[in-house]
Amino acid sequence: MIALGRLLPKVVRESGDAPEAVRLCVFAAWANAAGPATRRVATPVEYDGRTLHVATVDANWCTQLERLAPKFLFRINEGLGARLVTRVTHRVDEIAVIASRGEEQQSIEVEGVEEYKRLLEPDVAVIGDPELREQFLRMAALCLARHTGHPPEK
Repeated sequence: MIALGRLLPKVVRESGDAPEAVRLCVFAAWANAAGPATRRVATPVEYDGRTLHVATVDANWCTQLERLAPKFLFRINEGLGARLVTRVTHRVDEIAVIASRGEEQQSIEVEGVEEYKRLLEPDVAVIGDPELREQFLRMAALCLARHTGHPPEK
């Protein structure tokens, strides 16, 4: 059986101008270069031309992977058999990492979250994106409920 990593250079060469094929090869080369421990906390999310964008679970991992970017660049391009990636960027996006693992984001239940959400709702109405607004509202309410340790006064 031939390992996928050994086939990547050939797939890249024969993909011609198929950007999706190259993108998938870049993602596969990143996964091979990163290893299993890093794949649990980070995932490639976009490849635009020569830049690979990687999502991480938190700011600490983002910082660590930024420091290792030159090593990853070398390994990725070596695995591809061509210099297709000249830059790797990292950003915190826990949801993208969880989605890449095929897992559901776990919901944390804390007493008082719904009441805090109701109180905060008028203040977050300026956030235009409904999904982002709901996510921000839930996180802010969760933080307040956990910080105070009890539901707000009614």
